[in-house]
Amino acid sequence: MKNVLIINPQVYDDLKAIKDFISRDDPVQAEKVVGAILDAIENIADMPESGANLQNKLKQKTKYKYILTYRNYATLYYIGKDAIYITLVLNTARDLSALKLLAPKADKEKN
Repeated sequence: MKNVLIINPQVYDDLKAIKDFISRDDPVQAEKVVGAILDAIENIADMPESGANLQNKLKQKTKYKYILTYRNYATLYYIGKDAIYITLVLNTARDLSALKLLAPKADKEKN
């Protein structure tokens, strides 16, 4: 049985921003990138444990995992009791330590 994915609305905002950015140079490539990211997100449902632990990057305890979903784009998620929660998509060139503000607050959410 496939795991249930719950996708935070922020993910759709992230994907739109990615698409808009890439579309400036190549609209066709923008569609391909967003499609590949969405496909990779769907695959998380099949293998949720395959992601790397975000705490290794943050040097801070967190339940979040991340997976490279397309070249330099990563998807952050955590495994809850009844579902997998997809939280955001970001460019890995971004400083992941900035996510320290996100992780403790989000870790307090109920699953």
